[in-house]
Formats: sequence, structure tokens, C-alpha cells
Amino acid sequence: MAQSIAQLHAEGLAHNNVRPESLLFNGHRETGEVRAMLVGLVEPSFEPEAREEDVRHLADMIANLIRQPRIDALRPETRPALTSLREGLAATATGQGLAPSISAIIDALASGLAIIDSNFNVIRTHGGDIYAYADVLIRHALYRRLYG
Repeated sequence: MAQSIAQLHAEGLAHNNVRPESLLFNGHRETGEVRAMLVGLVEPSFEPEAREEDVRHLADMIANLIRQPRIDALRPETRPALTSLREGLAATATGQGLAPSISAIIDALASGLAIIDSNFNVIRTHGGDIYAYADVLIRHALYRRLYG
């Protein structure tokens, strides 16, 4: 989803409807995958402020998905980094953090995945396709959670 927003932003266009209420999950039983999509009525905008608002809304959605019980269930050495990641996303969402950009959100998510999954970190470090690997990780995990 972040990559789709990044593609719109690269063209100077804001989605202008990045909210949890706009999320739709499309499950594919034959492949065991779920694809998250943003749906609903949108009023696209070319205003830079609208793109920043997209990023703030996305940061808020992601920060709210990183729940403390999930962090507490991780290895003790990974907890501080993921807590910091969540706090940084929350700060971006409220306008307290750095200037919002979709690339900063994608980098933050990649850092979080690298902390959780050592294979992701290897792929990231050696210039592999992090989007494809993240897609595999997230879609199958989401499918198991929704349909398992």
C-alpha cells in the first residue's frame, strides 16, 4: 500500500483518502495471499499539503497497528528499536516529527522488518528486492490471520 501511495506521490498526486475506513482486504485462497487496497471516494489533489496529509494518515495507521503486546512478545533486544519506530511514526502522524514523506515511511517500515526478520535485513543490505520480499512476508501472514 505504501508503494502505491509512493507511485501517486511521484506523479505529484495525493490519494487524499488514506484512512483505516478506506482499507479493503482482498483474499486469494488459491495463493494464500491477501492484498490490502485503499478504496472509496477520493478527491485527488496535486497540493503538496495533501501529499503530506496522506503520509500523516499512513503513519498513524501503521503506528496504531504496532501494538505494545506484540512488541512485548518479541526478543528483548528488538523491543526498544520497534518502540522507537512506533513513536517516530506517531510523531510523524501528529506533525511532531520530521517533515512527512512517503520515502521516510517506507524506510521506517523497512527498518522495522529488518529488526523482525533477519532474512529481510540480508536482502535489504545486499540490494535485493525488498518490496517483493516484504510483500511475501506480509501477504501470507495477513492471509493466515484473516482466514487461518
